[in-house]
Formats: sequence, C-alpha cells, structure tokens
Amino acid sequence: MSTTIRVVIVLLLIAAWWGVRAYRSGGITTGETQMPAVFQTTDLALGLGRAREESRLAVVKAGADWCGPCKHMDATTWQDGQLAQWLERNAVPVYMDIDAAASEASSLRIRSIPVTMVFYNGEEVARHVGYLDGPEMLSWLRGNDPRPPANP
Repeated sequence: MSTTIRVVIVLLLIAAWWGVRAYRSGGITTGETQMPAVFQTTDLALGLGRAREESRLAVVKAGADWCGPCKHMDATTWQDGQLAQWLERNAVPVYMDIDAAASEASSLRIRSIPVTMVFYNGEEVARHVGYLDGPEMLSWLRGNDPRPPANP
C-alpha cells in the first residue's frame, strides 16, 4: 500500500472520529434550530408590525441550522443578560431561519450569515454580518438605535 493511500485512510479516520465526537457533544444537530429564549417570534411581518405599533426596534437575527457561527451566537451572544434586558426594553427580537424563510431572506438580500439587522418603523437602519459577542452586540445595537433619546 502506498504512502499516499495510507495518509488518506488516516485522514478519513480522523475526520470520522471528529464528526462522531462533535455529534455526541451537541456540536452538530439534526432537525430544526432551537430558538434562543430572547427571541419573541420567527414571523418577520409580525415582529416588524409589533415593533412599529410599540415604537420599538425590530432586531432580526438571520441564520441557519447548519451555520456554526450562528449556533455559537445562539449559545453565547443571545444568552448575555445585559443584552437580553436591553432587547426586552427596546426591541422586538425576531429569529429568522434563512432556509425556512427563504423568500423573506431573499427579499432582504441576505447573502452571508449570521446577520443581524435593525429595523425602525419598518425600514432597515443597520446591518451587521458576522459574529459579535454579547457586549459587542449591545454596543452595536445602542449605536444604531435611531430613536430620539428618552426624556429623563
């Protein structure tokens, strides 16, 4: 057996071991994405409508079950306590699975994930593509809030 074939076999065995390990640890899942508790809806139109009625922002997180950085944000960023409190007071958080809502994702011109979008009065005012941790996301949301400051 040639050296090349031996190397390929070893690499395949390593890849199979790594996949089994990731699956058992929850790093790979099957089925639908588990929505983090901070999100109130998966219905974009409902979320935008509620945000408009309540003079709040709509914060839309778009991702997919197969997206590693999306799952990492679900497990870390969206679990941040200060971020969750800010969202509760200021926004209607919407969770969009781009596979389940493909036509909406297309109409929003989503080309990369994870993506977080901020809407105010039904209009997109900000978009961030990529990972942010909890404090970074909170800072980004505060910096992209177009509403006038509240009176003390």
